Amino acid sequence: MVTLIACAAPGSDQTTTGALPRDLARQPQILPSGQVPDDLVSPSPAKKKKGKTKDPGDTSEDTSDQGGGSPTGPRTLAGVTDASGDAGLQAPDHADLAAVTVIDTGRRARIVVDAMAPFPNRLADGEVMGLGVDLFRGAGTESDYQVFADGSSEGWFAYLQTPQGFVSFPGSFLIGGRRMVFEVPWQALGRIRAGRVSAFLDWSKRAVPLNQVGQDRAPDSGTSPFQR
Repeated sequence: MVTLIACAAPGSDQTTTGALPRDLARQPQILPSGQVPDDLVSPSPAKKKKGKTKDPGDTSEDTSDQGGGSPTGPRTLAGVTDASGDAGLQAPDHADLAAVTVIDTGRRARIVVDAMAPFPNRLADGEVMGLGVDLFRGAGTESDYQVFADGSSEGWFAYLQTPQGFVSFPGSFLIGGRRMVFEVPWQALGRIRAGRVSAFLDWSKRAVPLNQVGQDRAPDSGTSPFQR
């Protein structure tokens, strides 16, 4: 699944958000300070948590679901860390992926994306970013579902794209420091039980004579499996 992202074409002085349906988007809430990371994330492998221990990015009290999840609390399904400085020489640190984590809270999927530096609440004039997390059911090269954040000087907007196209974003979208958290019902993701995940972050900024651009992927190639 390929989203029309909000990045300027190299050499162009124009930016575009393509055909993103702003009326279906969700604007972010502020991530509670206790859930904003101070250092780089090292996601743990999938395992059950004991008691009320929460995973990084936990913003929900959901503990059960007809379609999966653990009664002992949220658990990590997939965690991908990414090296610093691999988004391109022109890209700022907030356009450099650090980690992507998929967490099962029970009824919801919590997708946590960390960058190497805090995400600006609003990007500078002429600066745009597109951050997408792709979820795959099978072995195809196009994802079945995509959670996407579009950033510009107007702020941030989250979208959900499904096999039927864009739908009204059905969950929560939070930003705090260098972390973004998307939380959507598993039902909105087709109740995926097993699949693969990957993420991308594209950045550009108007400049003369050529626009500055950056691009990062996590993992650098391929996808990371998950199962709940």
